[in-house]
Amino acid sequence: MAGGNSEGKSQKPRVGFTLVELLVVITIIGILIALLLPAVQSAREAARLLQCANNLKQLALAVHGYHDVHSVLPASKIEYGRDPYIDRLMPWTVAILPFVEQQGLYDLWDSNVSAATPGANNGNRTVWQTHLPLHTCPTDLIKPGMLLETLGSSELRAPGSYRGVAGKTHGWVGNCEKTCGTFDWRDEHAKLVDNGLLGWRGPLHFVNLHSVPKYRVYNSRIDDIRDGTTNTLMIGEFHYPASSKNWKHRANGWAWSGVTGHVMPSSWNLRAPLDYDQCFIELPDHRCNRSWGAYHPGGLNWALADGSVRFISETVDMGVLMDVASIAGGEVAQVP
Repeated sequence: MAGGNSEGKSQKPRVGFTLVELLVVITIIGILIALLLPAVQSAREAARLLQCANNLKQLALAVHGYHDVHSVLPASKIEYGRDPYIDRLMPWTVAILPFVEQQGLYDLWDSNVSAATPGANNGNRTVWQTHLPLHTCPTDLIKPGMLLETLGSSELRAPGSYRGVAGKTHGWVGNCEKTCGTFDWRDEHAKLVDNGLLGWRGPLHFVNLHSVPKYRVYNSRIDDIRDGTTNTLMIGEFHYPASSKNWKHRANGWAWSGVTGHVMPSSWNLRAPLDYDQCFIELPDHRCNRSWGAYHPGGLNWALADGSVRFISETVDMGVLMDVASIAGGEVAQVP
């Protein structure tokens, strides 16, 4: 019958979600994201850690390349006078540039002037201010184009994440009689030499053309690493401090002529970037400037003198780490 009542026809079911169902779905998605986020972050950090280790590997191989050509390891810097800020020549990081495919940048460096002055045609300044990804750990806070003022100079320099191992020490002179001193600063090494501790220098120590012959320190060779290349630290990480009133005391850009550190007894020696101001309280006299540290969870990467790279926990026994920071200290410790 035409015009029949529609009430007798079946109705199609409604398609959609109730508010409760929608909230349940959103909750489930949120839980899944919360579960996956740590895994994503962990994967990203693993990639950053791997890249950082690869940088160190390339730097270590470049040091060996330098040794193959010159028969000595590069100096952290060459001191030729009394002024510790001015009377110094090319740092190890510049010396190895030809071995990391940076011959053009190396050619800009003026070796006829102090490493602390810009040099002819501002060549040294250009090198200082060039950002090199090879010298930047992805976990560090360094941004491309970042320039920082360094200790003892008003010149701005591109920072880096790595520094050479100059050796081990129990402190700066004045702190103790026989085991204090450093192998990267003027006469700081005199007590160590006087007490027969020349073997405490690291692979990338300074070369000191001292007026007194017995205090002169020359480039080391691979053969001088009598403690064994597999058990000697050569290059370690030091990241830009997250926050600090003393940020200028970062002390070096990647091409600054003091790109080295020492291994000391205090655990702050491995945590300087994490709380730089507190480190200055615990380790005065600029010792934090020669310390280590990274933002990787639990520790930092080190390149060994054999060219390998090792991740070492920040809770490592500092006595053991000190022992493997020297090239000929006669210790029996092994890299942890």
